[in-house]
Amino acid sequence: MVFANIEYLFLLLLLIPYIVWYIMRRKNSEATLQISDARVYAHAPKSYKNYLLHAPFALRIIALALIIIVLARPQTTDSWQNSEIEGIDIMLAIDVSTSMLAEDLKPNRLEAAKDVAAEFINGRPNDNVGHHAIRRRKFYAMSVDGRSRRAFEFDKGRKMWSY
Repeated sequence: MVFANIEYLFLLLLLIPYIVWYIMRRKNSEATLQISDARVYAHAPKSYKNYLLHAPFALRIIALALIIIVLARPQTTDSWQNSEIEGIDIMLAIDVSTSMLAEDLKPNRLEAAKDVAAEFINGRPNDNVGHHAIRRRKFYAMSVDGRSRRAFEFDKGRKMWSY
């Protein structure tokens, strides 16, 4: 991770005096009760409220730290390369009618067609491949672009193909 304005991270050092001030203020403002013997209260259970008393301060510190980090503008770096490749646009039409459920191919014609189509798409890395699912009339279409490869893999396992 790279910061665009790394000098803002020095503002995190200002949190240290703020934390010290809070601790000193808490020590000076503790309620005192003068009793003859404090051993009775040594084993008294502490309530969860004693710990929640510091929650607003802790949340304030976290918020300030996050604001400072946002001011520093964290950025991720990706290495992009421009490359020129040639490919063609291909549309596959796949029949998903009930006749494709015949089991003359293992497990059935539709699964065999999907496997062959997946193998065909994976063998053409530079081409844009779209697909249509056809029953009586076309009811499902995927455009020809880079997303169709992922969509085909997603749709391959869906029951939508086996209407």
